[in-house]
Amino acid sequence: MGVQERILGQMGIVLQSTVRPSALAVERETLASQLADRLRLAIVENELLPGARLTETSIAVQAGVSRSTVREALRILARDGLVSLVPMSGARVALLSQGDIEEIAEARLAVEVLAARKLTVSNDEPKMAATQARLRDLIRAAKSSAWVNIVDADVGFHRSIVEAAANGRLFRFWEQLEGQLLLFLSLHADEAYPIDEFAREHEILVDAIRSGDPDVTAEAFERHIRSRMDVRERLWSSEAAGGAASGEVRKAIGRKRMRPRPKS
Repeated sequence: MGVQERILGQMGIVLQSTVRPSALAVERETLASQLADRLRLAIVENELLPGARLTETSIAVQAGVSRSTVREALRILARDGLVSLVPMSGARVALLSQGDIEEIAEARLAVEVLAARKLTVSNDEPKMAATQARLRDLIRAAKSSAWVNIVDADVGFHRSIVEAAANGRLFRFWEQLEGQLLLFLSLHADEAYPIDEFAREHEILVDAIRSGDPDVTAEAFERHIRSRMDVRERLWSSEAAGGAASGEVRKAIGRKRMRPRPKS
């Protein structure tokens, strides 16, 4: 049994024949979202590698859902930037080029620095408390040493900053970026995250927000984002120089696997 079949076989998603016709549309949407979530996790954990083909028929059989549900799940992932839908070829896990990485860095800087500035000047204590809670999540994740937890907590912290800015359009920009950011951060996670410094780096960001000075905050966020992206770009370039074709991340990146999520 292949990786894709094993993952989907564990999902237990079954479309019951007793679903009322009036509820079918909602049920199908729920199933598609559940399936998309499972596939997203498999991608972020490098169980499904960049470039891996996602076959509708195989997924439908293993998950116990219709092909239309699979297509909708794949459309959700394509919208998030995790899957590429190629006419006459099908769906594959997205590959990131050097250009993609540069665009992610630029877009992240534009969105996060502005959001952090807005949060700083708002002096909104409930929002500050929510960000502080995300920081605690991040510290716990760092102590777990499980890369998938660390990536989730890292993205969750930065997502909370954008959400706290209370600008709907800005947050939608972030949502469009988040999928590929997750994909990018999951690559080389074991090498790119400085566990000893990880929590402190984010504590500095919270301290900057609490300073009340938007310029201090902007400088702190820009320095943090640029330094982290620079490390990953160097790792990516090194991997690509080892044999990647056409500037794409090699499937062999998946050899450096995240540690499994701890069992509760």
